[in-house]
Amino acid sequence: MGRLSAVVTAASMLALATPTRAAEITHVATAAEPDNAFSLDLSLRWERTQKRATITREKATGSTPFQRVDDVPELSYSEITNVVVPRVAAGLYQDVELHFEMPYYLGQDVAWKYAKGITLAADSAISTPGVDVNGNACPSCQLFAAGPRDTTVYHGGVAGDLKAGLAWGIFSDVKDDTKPFWLVGVDITFPTSTLYDPWAGRVSSNNFNSPAMNAAHPAGVGQKIWKFDLQTALSKRMGPIDPYFKAHLTLPRRFSSTYSNCDHVNDAISPPPSAMTPSNCALPRWKDAAGAELPWNTGLVFGTEFVPLEDKVEGQRMVIDLRLSAEYTSKARWYNELTDATGKLLHTAGYMQVGGQLSFLFRASRYVAVQGDAGYAWESPHLLTGEPLGTDAAGINTAAQNPNFDWRWDAPGRRFRITSASVFSLQISGILNF
Repeated sequence: MGRLSAVVTAASMLALATPTRAAEITHVATAAEPDNAFSLDLSLRWERTQKRATITREKATGSTPFQRVDDVPELSYSEITNVVVPRVAAGLYQDVELHFEMPYYLGQDVAWKYAKGITLAADSAISTPGVDVNGNACPSCQLFAAGPRDTTVYHGGVAGDLKAGLAWGIFSDVKDDTKPFWLVGVDITFPTSTLYDPWAGRVSSNNFNSPAMNAAHPAGVGQKIWKFDLQTALSKRMGPIDPYFKAHLTLPRRFSSTYSNCDHVNDAISPPPSAMTPSNCALPRWKDAAGAELPWNTGLVFGTEFVPLEDKVEGQRMVIDLRLSAEYTSKARWYNELTDATGKLLHTAGYMQVGGQLSFLFRASRYVAVQGDAGYAWESPHLLTGEPLGTDAAGINTAAQNPNFDWRWDAPGRRFRITSASVFSLQISGILNF
C-alpha cells in the first residue's frame, strides 16, 4: 500500500512539474511544431449500443362525461446496434486537425413484442385498434405485425455516412500553462449511405410486413441528410486531474433524396403511406410542408480525467475518465422507434437524454493506445405519433387535411408514447499515433 501511494505521489509531482498532454476530448493532431513536423492519428473503434423501452398507447377509460385518457403499455421495444468506425486524423498546422470517419454497420436489429401482461391478440390495441386509416370503424384491422414473441426488422451490412471535420486548438495549456486548452471544431456528415426507405417492399394492407424482417435481406441505414455539427471544448490540466467541458449543436439539412411519406402516394398498395388524402401531397399548402421535418439537437458534456500514472519519457499514460452528459433533440417528422413497424416517418416530440460514461485509456507508448468506454443514458418519455390534422377554418376538411395524418395513431386518444427508455453503450478502440 505504501509503495502504491509513493507511485501516485511521484506521478502527481511529475505532472505538476512538466508540460503534459491535454485531455483526450480536446486532443488534436498537430504539425509544424518545433519537435513535431507532422502527426497522424489512426484508430479503429467498435461500438455496441442496446436500447430498451416500453411503448404505450393512449386509451380512453371511464364513462362520459368522466372519461380520462391513460397510457397503457402495448409493446416492449429493443434495438441492438453494432458498428465499426475507422478514423483518420492528420495535422495540418499547429493544433489544427483534419479528420475523417466512415462507419460500417455490422448490424442493427430492431424488435418489438407485446408488453408484459399481454398474451392474446384480443388484449392488444395493436391487433384490435377499432378504426382503419380513414377513421372508419374496423374492429379487426391490425395496425402492424406484433405478437407475444419478437417481431424483428434487420438493418446493416452497409457503410454509414462519411463524416469529415476540422478541429483547431485556439489555446493550449501544454504550451502556456496560464491558459486552458480551448478547442473549436466543425464536422460535416455527408449523405453517402444507402437510403432506408421504410415503405419499400410492402405489398398490401393484408401483407404489410417489411421485407427486412428476413435477416437475409437487411434494410439500409442511410437517411440522406446533411449534418453540420458545431462544437467547442475546454480542458485544464491540474496535476493528476484534467476537468473538461464540451458543447455542441447539430443542424440537419435536407438532401435531394431525403425520404418523405409522399414518395409513394402513387403506389398501388392500400392503404397508401400518406393515409386518407394522398392527393394532398401535391397541394401548394403541403407540397413542401408534408415532407420530412428534421430534428436538430444540442448537448453538453462535463467530465474529469484522472491520470494516476504517466511516464513522459516513454510516452506511457493511464487515464480514467468520468463524464456526465445531457442532450436535447427537437420535435420532428422523422424516423423513430415505430418507423419499422408502420413504414412511415412519424411525428416525434422533443426529448432529453441524460447519461454517464466511464472510460479507461492505456497508452503503452507514444505510438500505441487502447481505450474502453461503458455508458448508460436515460431518455425522457415522449410521443412517437401525433401528427396534426391540419384542417382549415371550416373544421375537418379532407381537401385541406395533412397527408401525413393517420387516424389509427395520430388522433388524440390513440397516440403512441415511448417510456422507460434506457440506452447501454460499449466501445473499444485501438489507436496508433505517428
